[in-house]
Amino acid sequence: MVLLPVQCPKCQSIDIVKYGKTSKGKQRFYCKNKECSCHTFILKPAYRGWLPEVKQQIVEMNLKGKSIRDIARILGISTTTVSNELKNFYRCQSIGNDTEMYVNSDIAPLSTKLEKPG
Repeated sequence: MVLLPVQCPKCQSIDIVKYGKTSKGKQRFYCKNKECSCHTFILKPAYRGWLPEVKQQIVEMNLKGKSIRDIARILGISTTTVSNELKNFYRCQSIGNDTEMYVNSDIAPLSTKLEKPG
């Protein structure tokens, strides 16, 4: 039997405990770090749209001028997921919250205000 260390996807803490199972039988974990915004998580979510890498790709593709339908088709996710993620990103941008998770430094510096593509 091989034991794999589990890390929190948000804070990278290894202070993790098992926290039951989902209705589909996937193992749920709980991060015991008090400062962490993500308390429960699943290592391999059933839907790709929930992955942080995919969320970042959504924003990057939108900043490069792709439409919502194009992004959904390319990534194999729902247009609703794409739309909701972009709304969340631009809402965070407008109130000045940290958007580092979304934007790769090659695309746009965080110090500049991002505009929605036309």
